Amino acid sequence: DYKKLKNLSYELKLEKKIKFLGRKTKIKEYFVKSKIFVFPSLYEGLPNVLIDSLNYNLPVISSNCSGAKDILGNDFKDFVPHRNYRVLAKKMIQVIDKYNSKISTMTKIRKNLYRFMVKNQSIRYLNYCNEIL
Repeated sequence: DYKKLKNLSYELKLEKKIKFLGRKTKIKEYFVKSKIFVFPSLYEGLPNVLIDSLNYNLPVISSNCSGAKDILGNDFKDFVPHRNYRVLAKKMIQVIDKYNSKISTMTKIRKNLYRFMVKNQSIRYLNYCNEIL
């Protein structure tokens, strides 16, 4: 949807405020400069970029897709419906207004990320293999 988004930025006279950077491999600088992380995916497997945003302690706003629910948990309060830009915009304002509280929430969620670490998952897999063998 690159062309659609680029045209929309012109129509809304936002072309000077929006940068279309394309694919990036070294993204640390973007996380460090950011204040919030918006994850509007329709569906995901395991969204590593969401895990990265938590590790940089960014408040997250996410669509309610399976991969995000796995990482953020069912009790996460900042899920937004798919394709609803009005709710997304309101949620972005709320997160900015309650920034310190949201940082605290992300810290709590980040403590549960250990379950996605390769070492932990490898141990679980090996234990499972040992059980069935």
